Amino acid sequence: MPYLFFGNATNLTIYFAELKLTIESVNNNLKYISNYQYSDKILQAYWIDNRYTKAQDLYDDAVIRLNNLSKPKKSYSVDIINLADNNLSYKLLDYDIGDSITLISKTNNIKDNQRIKKMSIYPLEPDAMV
Repeated sequence: MPYLFFGNATNLTIYFAELKLTIESVNNNLKYISNYQYSDKILQAYWIDNRYTKAQDLYDDAVIRLNNLSKPKKSYSVDIINLADNNLSYKLLDYDIGDSITLISKTNNIKDNQRIKKMSIYPLEPDAMV
């Protein structure tokens, strides 16, 4: 079961364009925040949001956003058998692109929540779906 890790950002520079609001006043005069919880590389991202009127609220939401952006993402490639296609009593287990699933592999010691983003369908070989 191969998987890939990829992270998005460890530094986030935040702007509020209309009011020229930044987080400097609540962040030691820095226009950016950092989160190196999974990587020591500097991966810069920018966030512009015009919904805020207070620098502290902008900062608080930026910390939450960067916490998610800095986490590595996992992508799996698996071969499956769709039990719902083979037996009506398993119709509850049917799935499609966009569905959230729990991926379980005893041999690889993996239990992970994922979202289905791509499927390959073979109409002449229903058991060969990926």
